[in-house]
Amino acid sequence: MNFFAPAVYLMNRLKYPVKFFLISVIFLVPSALLVYLLITIRNEAIDFGRKERVGVQYLEPLHKLYGSLMDYQRDHTRFLLGDPAALQAFQVSGQAVVTSIAQVDSVNTALGRELNTAKDWQEVVAGWSSLNTRIESGGDFYKVQKAHLDLQNQVLALLYKVGDESNLILDPDLDSYYLMDAVILKVPALIRDTETSRLYAWTLALNGGMLQKDKLDLLYGLPGLMASNAGALDRGMTIFNRKNSERPEPVSDSLLKSLYSASQTSIRKLTELSGQGSISGDTLYFNVQGYLQESAATSALLRELYQSQLFVLDQLLVNRINGFLDQKRMILILVPLILVLVTYLLVGFYFAVKKTVLSLDEIAEKLVSGNTDEEVRLDARDELAQVGNSFNTIGRALIQRNKEIEESYRQIREQQAQLIQSEKMASLGQMVAGIAHEVNTPLGFVRNNIEMLERHQSRQIELLDKYHQLRNNLITGSIDDLEAQLVDVAEKSKKMEVPSYTDKVKSILEESLVGIDRIQELVLDLKNFSRLDETQFKTADLNEGIDTTLKIAHNQIKHRLTVHKDYTPGLIADCYPARLNQVFLNLITNAAQACDPQGDLYITTRLEPSGSEPRAILQFRDTGKGISEENLQKIFEPFYTTKPVGQGTGLGLSIAFKIMEQHNGSITVKSEVGKGTEFTLSLPVKQSKL
Repeated sequence: MNFFAPAVYLMNRLKYPVKFFLISVIFLVPSALLVYLLITIRNEAIDFGRKERVGVQYLEPLHKLYGSLMDYQRDHTRFLLGDPAALQAFQVSGQAVVTSIAQVDSVNTALGRELNTAKDWQEVVAGWSSLNTRIESGGDFYKVQKAHLDLQNQVLALLYKVGDESNLILDPDLDSYYLMDAVILKVPALIRDTETSRLYAWTLALNGGMLQKDKLDLLYGLPGLMASNAGALDRGMTIFNRKNSERPEPVSDSLLKSLYSASQTSIRKLTELSGQGSISGDTLYFNVQGYLQESAATSALLRELYQSQLFVLDQLLVNRINGFLDQKRMILILVPLILVLVTYLLVGFYFAVKKTVLSLDEIAEKLVSGNTDEEVRLDARDELAQVGNSFNTIGRALIQRNKEIEESYRQIREQQAQLIQSEKMASLGQMVAGIAHEVNTPLGFVRNNIEMLERHQSRQIELLDKYHQLRNNLITGSIDDLEAQLVDVAEKSKKMEVPSYTDKVKSILEESLVGIDRIQELVLDLKNFSRLDETQFKTADLNEGIDTTLKIAHNQIKHRLTVHKDYTPGLIADCYPARLNQVFLNLITNAAQACDPQGDLYITTRLEPSGSEPRAILQFRDTGKGISEENLQKIFEPFYTTKPVGQGTGLGLSIAFKIMEQHNGSITVKSEVGKGTEFTLSLPVKQSKL
């Protein structure tokens, strides 16, 4: 019951219209906020999925371009090596590249701004133009091959960037994540390795010269890569199939499964053909025609697989977005209906209570006037109806029990007063709990002084008892041992009248007042340090903020640091004081931990002109062990710390960096191992937006 005492206290002092209004506000405002948050979360998820679909739309023509470029390189190589049938194939593949570039350019025009790919695409177009220029002018065979590969790598890099920029790389669901992994990383890598080995095979077939490293790559390197990527792809597709089948409405992927199975079989055959080859000296023994046939089939299957995976991935994203849209519609429809129904019932409840209360009020007036014979009759069947029955009982015994009612009323008022006092003490307890640790020391010696005063008071009470006993003996005429009693009283009085005794009591009281002042100062420092002013900039004294923080951190630095201050007086700036105090505290405690066992901390503040906007410069330099150059580059990274386990989370300087960014300022560091570290804070005195 004590837990609900504040609520009961409040409700007992409000009228029903105010009660219902207060309850309605307390219910409706969080409900509206909850609906807003739910809608916001759904909208974010929908926007996230839509951006993923944008990436899928970009990837489809981009991957076709990637495949066309590899075909173009292969046919060009065949042409250069004297294949009579390669010229026409070279022209066809070149036209395919032009067509693919036009398709990607169209998609980039529509989606490039959103995916931040405009510059990358222009570099690809420029690379294509440069490649054609080199081909037309002729030149070294290997340089032309390198130009082909450079352009392919540019397209592949753009493909990776699309995955990053379109949220695909951050996809939260395992099934769509592993499809994303396949279309961005695994399948393009398999196609690249397959086409590279196919190019090597054509070089062998046309009696072209091959470097020894290319022969080794054909027999061992590329098969290993294909096997590794195929294995990783198999693990991912297994997870995709399991997760997709667990969905209430799984995406149909029969074509995807058949293409995947066929491509895996073809890759195994291709790697087996590589394994059957061998090298003897400079001679490579290899089933060229079989490899050309199987690599062509593998490449074709992988390209079809890629398109199928893109299609299924897009369907997964569409289903997810539709699910989010359905949830959003449900929230927008059901929640308002529920709120309307609750409001309707609440209003009906209000009018029912009001009607019952009015009836009770009418009967109460009759009872007060002395009409105790009329029975109370109510339509209600709730707790208020029980009140009506109680009125009947009270009416029949009102006069006889009037005094009891008055006594009960007096007791109720006392209980209410106790509840008020209990609430005040609860609030006081919460406040004291927050500063208990810091006030413990001054409170300890105040308590000790009070105990000393208590002992002195005991002596005074004992002396007073002696005086009373002596007075009673004189009044009653009992003079036995009178002389001994007088001597005893005189000696005790003499001890308490000496100056040292009174001076000691005065000193105890003065020390106690100093302790109480210290407690008051600690509470004020804590209030200044943690003031809640975070919603907007405040004009604050930066020197005062540093001093307050030093007081708060006193226990941590008192045995380690000697603080030297060099302040520019009146250094006022627009800031979030509590957040800056957090930065100060972090730098001060870090300095204390760096100075083992002892050291110095030099704090300097100054005003630095910077055009029309002067800046406040705050420097914290310690004489601790310093930070190595290697670690110095990482100290502002989240969770990075050089402290032992259990002594730091690695978030302090990262948070300080963010806080300075919020102030349109900066934090920089200089350090030398064995000599110390200096942090410099810079922020504008006047913020442009308040």
